[in-house]
Amino acid sequence: MLDNPSGVFGAEDRAAGQTVEDEDVMIIAASGLFDDDWYIRENPDVARSGINPLLHYVRHGASEKRTPFPGFNAARYVENVQSRIPVRRNPLAHYILHGGPDDLLAKGLLRDFSITAIKSAIARLEALPFFKPDDYLALNKDAKPTGGIHDIPAANHALVHGFPEGRSVFMHTTVARAMGAAAQKPPLPPPPPDTPTQNLPPIGVFYSASGNAFLREIAEDIAASLTAAGCETRLLTDLSDIAARPRICLFIAPHEFFHIGQGRAWAKEEILRDAFLFTTEQPQTLWFERSMPFILMSRAVIDISWQVHDIFAASGLPSTHFNPGLTPQSRWLRAEDLHHPLLKILPKALQAPEIPFIPFQDRTINLAFFGTESEHREKFFTKNAWFFAGFDCFLYYRKVESPLVPAGTHAALSRLAGHVNAHSKIALNIHRDPNGFFEWHRIAKLGLGTGAVVVSEPCDPHPIFKPGIHYLEESGRHLLNLIEWLLNTPDGAAHAAKIQQNGQALLHDAALAAANAQALAAFIQTHRPDAP
Repeated sequence: MLDNPSGVFGAEDRAAGQTVEDEDVMIIAASGLFDDDWYIRENPDVARSGINPLLHYVRHGASEKRTPFPGFNAARYVENVQSRIPVRRNPLAHYILHGGPDDLLAKGLLRDFSITAIKSAIARLEALPFFKPDDYLALNKDAKPTGGIHDIPAANHALVHGFPEGRSVFMHTTVARAMGAAAQKPPLPPPPPDTPTQNLPPIGVFYSASGNAFLREIAEDIAASLTAAGCETRLLTDLSDIAARPRICLFIAPHEFFHIGQGRAWAKEEILRDAFLFTTEQPQTLWFERSMPFILMSRAVIDISWQVHDIFAASGLPSTHFNPGLTPQSRWLRAEDLHHPLLKILPKALQAPEIPFIPFQDRTINLAFFGTESEHREKFFTKNAWFFAGFDCFLYYRKVESPLVPAGTHAALSRLAGHVNAHSKIALNIHRDPNGFFEWHRIAKLGLGTGAVVVSEPCDPHPIFKPGIHYLEESGRHLLNLIEWLLNTPDGAAHAAKIQQNGQALLHDAALAAANAQALAAFIQTHRPDAP
């Protein structure tokens, strides 16, 4: 709050015959904020009238939406403070008596959030290596300052307009540089936790009931990891009772959860400020950008990518990296999946729901791929169709952009991918675009977790899964040579069998899984809403 220039003003202190208007003139004059020269220059009709500029502003200018000095937007100020401090006098006088710099921030499409939450989110955004004001203004030329009363700083505009309106906020080259710099650092597993986790209250792990099926699987795996760490865990959805939510809430995939179904009702300040968000989206995507207001207003973030966690940490946002635990399984299908048309095209022997672990050389399908269309994948498969025609392959290339919803024929696709990969020698990973993001669900869950040997385009470094040890990677130019060597030569088959064994040994490492789960529980304990 600005200092009261003349003591405390009130009706009882007003001189006889003095009006609120007179008092407002005194308050503003004593503050020194009013810029006579600027006001006259911006309002030449006032100069011609001969009226004192300050008197004109108090009597007429404010109601006519004129500005007393650069950067003061009276309408914005009144909108921000009206609910807590009713404005019944000149807005500039009110600002001098009751306001502060934060009250001048724009709320844009985030009107339901407090100035405090918006200010904190802006500060985190400004410190985020992905964000550069000049990038944002280059991508959004209408947001460039013009010197007028509606100018908003780039970070403020990006938060309250850019993200909610679906604008491009992060320049792809800046994202690539930030990810590249993070990839140069050694991605080490989290240190052993030194925070006791026995007294954690129940943790709600939330996923969208109408969202991607594979995100539900991630939620299930995270809940299982926390349960294994001794936490009481509840698997919940956006359809759960908001009022009955657990004290600790962990929301999976905020880019999806808070945008579809009933998730919009959960996008409230009182929920986000205590929430842990588990982020899975790749940072070069629009969906990642759409999640940013929720991430920046959250209590802490947990990212499936080590590099993205490292970048979030640079913003001052409490952050950690976590891969859900993987439990090797011998059955991927549910009863309703046994009639799915994609299962029916398999040889009869491969339709049995129970799958014992199959060594590399004994697997029936040479190579499998499951994925949705993208320009990068389109070029790869079109160019190399002749090569794959020479092998027994199961290639499911889905030419739609809708999520794998948990209903209808698409609901089973993730489970079918696991079932097919469990019969396949190679699980092929072709990235959605040229970015080398380590796609955990595709590589770890549906690849190593099925016993297939993952062959991938180059990925960002991972703290646990190592190329050449647990999976194989090669550039697109030489990827076909690697596949041919693995499938057609004794040396290649022997190498693939070794990679398969390494992957299985990692998945069965109970001590590593326990330490990983304990580290996540310790992070939640450290940053829990009621932590001292």
